[in-house]
Amino acid sequence: MQNPVDLIAISPPPVEQRVKRMADFPSSEQKPSRYTLPTSLQSYSPVGYRQRISISKEQAKEIAPLLSLTPPEKFVQGPSPCEQEIFEECSLGVLSSRQSTNYVGQRQFTLGPQSSRAVAELLQQLEGKEGQVLDNPAYTHVVLSRPYRTPFTMLLTFIGHQPLLSLLTVPLRGLRKKYQRIDDIPTIGFLPHLHLGILAESMEKAALISSLGKRQANIFMAPFGSSALCSKNAKVIQKLEKCIKLPRKLKSAGWRIRLVAQVGYTEKPFPISKETCRMLGANLLSFRSERIQPGVNQEAKAPKEYHARQDMEIPEELAFMAGRAAYNAFCRWTNTSRERSKELLLLERVDVLTPNGKKRLREIREQLGSITDRLIKNIPLWADLPLGKALSKNAGRGRKAFALSGQRIYICGLDKDEVLADNIDWVQAIQAVGAAAARSSLVCELSGCI
Repeated sequence: MQNPVDLIAISPPPVEQRVKRMADFPSSEQKPSRYTLPTSLQSYSPVGYRQRISISKEQAKEIAPLLSLTPPEKFVQGPSPCEQEIFEECSLGVLSSRQSTNYVGQRQFTLGPQSSRAVAELLQQLEGKEGQVLDNPAYTHVVLSRPYRTPFTMLLTFIGHQPLLSLLTVPLRGLRKKYQRIDDIPTIGFLPHLHLGILAESMEKAALISSLGKRQANIFMAPFGSSALCSKNAKVIQKLEKCIKLPRKLKSAGWRIRLVAQVGYTEKPFPISKETCRMLGANLLSFRSERIQPGVNQEAKAPKEYHARQDMEIPEELAFMAGRAAYNAFCRWTNTSRERSKELLLLERVDVLTPNGKKRLREIREQLGSITDRLIKNIPLWADLPLGKALSKNAGRGRKAFALSGQRIYICGLDKDEVLADNIDWVQAIQAVGAAAARSSLVCELSGCI
């Protein structure tokens, strides 16, 4: 169902335009910033500062089949994985899919072989599964998610109220968010599912990379997605919660099972070398938090190295392969045909190199900037002034995020009526969009390492 994807090498900028970050420790008079190195680092993450590792064209050919990966068809008995492999798999899955939105909304429980057999029996009873449940899993990951809550959604609590009534409606919305877990706007409710699609893509590759091609993941998201399917599967989900001994405190806080991944040994190892696996794993972690394109979307206060534009020619074939990877992912996670995926997944390409491309990018930035202005204008003064206008300042930071649109972007959309007419669960389609974005961007990032 999926078409093969090739990684396309990108010619680097001219030698005179190549710059390095040149970050150093801040001097005693200098205020630390994102452009300086920290004097100390305290983090729960096992990954600190990273740099991308170059891969050869031969290694790129080894990696390419991962971009059209299909679910495993059978698990076989194998040795117990060591602690390092489990740790690396979880790190690759969770950390490489961690989005820079301050969203702490996923928890993972890992079950051993005996519990995995019990979970497999329960999975067989679920309605709306996107694949077959397999015997002989080595272990099972159960991922929980909760409603999307960040400093930005806290800000949204104060938006959209009448001037005087806001004294009543703002607290009312806050209480409903806490106890009824409502979302300020419908699209906020979509975001956890986009994150799950991104995570599923990462977990599928992480199991294979950490085991050097010996293990694969068989992932289920659809049965835990929409409220309709959750209602149908409620009894089975309750039994799954007992398997992971879900604390009542987490459940009352809105945590719900959203993904189950069986991981096991396959009959035939995936053809990829140990060296390529290690380099690929390091690169997957290094791709996080890359935001600035020199000369395009840098801040005014950025060092001079960030202000010089780099002339680069992006091969048309790379854009084609990125699109192909997106359709592959949508096809993979919705179980629809690839041709139908191309009709359902709507993509608008905005490219500065095409006619009116720059104008369209400016329109997008201006539109997003005007939304920020409206947010700031409508924040109740009774809440903003006592906080030293912290709410409006936080909203103002959105301009910076919106200004990060680079030279080429894709706007993605779905037609809900068409999706439902194809008997695809709406939440499942949203998760597939997250996976499509993750896979297509990975094509571009890996191509930039060749």
